[in-house]
This record gives sequence, structure tokens and C-alpha cells, in this order.
Amino acid sequence: MQAAPRRPRCNGSATATGIEYIPATNITWSGADTAAGLLGAGWDLASITSAAENVFVLSLITTTPTDRMHVWIGGTDSAAEGTWTWTNGDPFSYTNWFSGEPNNSGDEDYLAYDYRVGLSWAWNDVPNDVHGVHPSLVTVGGYIVESPVPVPAAAWLLASALLGVAGMARRRKT
Repeated sequence: MQAAPRRPRCNGSATATGIEYIPATNITWSGADTAAGLLGAGWDLASITSAAENVFVLSLITTTPTDRMHVWIGGTDSAAEGTWTWTNGDPFSYTNWFSGEPNNSGDEDYLAYDYRVGLSWAWNDVPNDVHGVHPSLVTVGGYIVESPVPVPAAAWLLASALLGVAGMARRRKT
């Protein structure tokens, strides 16, 4: 079975990139990971691979954040403590940790955006059921999912761009 092609990285359109925010009150990381897979072949919790993508993904969060609201993304070090990986296999090269994180305080193996009043959003390593562990401190507002752009859609976008360039070149000649 051939793996689905990965989607192009952040280009400013959730539809084109296949990145979506799904509100879900106090869902666990494993519950969010399962829900992402149930969306269909190729859907995963999102990987964040650049500062630009990080800014774009944060712009998708439509829920007004409260202090210590968390939103799940697809990073985990559950296989080997301190070795962070993305569930979709993307390289784990970009990070946006809060100062002092990741700290594995209390078996924290899952990655979430953490909103802190006065500091905004950054990454935190937290337990699978962070709300259950800290119910008076933390809420979970949902999760970010991504899917590869299907090859036909990517081909259509490329063909449209090439036709547009050809049309512009033709108009310049006349």
C-alpha cells in the first residue's frame, strides 16, 4: 500500500493545506489522536514544522482562550522519553516550547499548545489527560488535525497556476 502524499506546507489556506482546528472540550490526547484517524485515511494530529506554520495554525483556533487552555497537536515522546516525534512521521526540527519545557513533570509525554495570559500560546509537554490531572487549572479546547492534499487536487492547483502564468504571458505579448 502506497503512503498518501504529504500536503504542502503552510500557504495561508486551511482548505489547501488540509489543516483544521476541531473544538472538543477536555478531550484526552489519545482521544484526539483516535478522532483524527477516524476522519479518514491520512488524517493525523498536526505537526508544526516552521514558525510560519505555527503562526498559521494558531490563527485557526476559533475558541476564545482562557488561561491555561490547551489544544492538542501530534507530538509525543511516549516511545522514548526526551525524543520527540510527530505522529505523521514529519521530522521534529522546529520547536516552540515555553521556557523550562519540556520538563516531563509527572509523566508528560504529549504535546499541546498551552495558552497563558500575558504570554500567549507556546508548547508544553503534558499528561494524556491533562484536564483530569489538573481539573481546576487546565481546560482542553480541542485539537489541530491535518491531512495530505490529494494528488488530483494538488495537480489541479499546479495546472491552474501554470495556465494563469501562460495567460499573463500571452496578454503581455498583445
